[in-house]
Amino acid sequence: MKLVDLSHKIKPPHDQFGSTIIVEGDQCYDTSGYYSSKIYMGSHTGTHIESNRHFNRDGVAIDEAPLSDFYGNAAVLDLTHKKGRVDITSKDLEEAAGKAGVDLEKVKVVLVRTDLSKLWGTPEYKSNDRPNITVEAHEWLINKGVKVIGADMLVPERDRLGSDPSVKPSDPERWPAHCLMNKYDFYLIENLTNLDKIPKPFFTFIGFPLSLAGAEASPMRAVAVIE
Repeated sequence: MKLVDLSHKIKPPHDQFGSTIIVEGDQCYDTSGYYSSKIYMGSHTGTHIESNRHFNRDGVAIDEAPLSDFYGNAAVLDLTHKKGRVDITSKDLEEAAGKAGVDLEKVKVVLVRTDLSKLWGTPEYKSNDRPNITVEAHEWLINKGVKVIGADMLVPERDRLGSDPSVKPSDPERWPAHCLMNKYDFYLIENLTNLDKIPKPFFTFIGFPLSLAGAEASPMRAVAVIE
């Protein structure tokens, strides 16, 4: 059995969203005989998972979600040929699954590989000139029974603010794929990494959030288990 770590390391002073991360000493060896630290960070720090509470006021909080949702059969789909400001459609996902020999109706978790994670820590990683997994593609996966959709990008869709004059900063429609959380109970994982290190398209996924009461998201340690 081989384990592949799919999570970015959380390091101060901030993450790719610009959110502050603080890890500082609380107790030290010289005064207390042991070391402990205080940690401050946002719920969307680093590699993280979002429940539908993120966009749905009546959605399931991350601590209320069954643990079984975060474990199970998974597939990684290679979309690395989709470069720049292009759409990833259900047809693209279907072709990638066919090429990999994956039956999407038999998996709970689908991870979309773009290799943008290689730009982690750079301004380019945050650029809006990235592939956009369409709303139709998300819904297509959900209707096949996929419970968790992840990507090695900042977010799975492009920010519509600025490109659509009708969209205001506070509009949830800035993030159209996320808005599906008002319709479906599913999860999104953002900022995955090392998807290129998964040696085969079908594997077991483990990625548990922290049990943060009432939270809409949580940092996570995502792992691919390769048998």
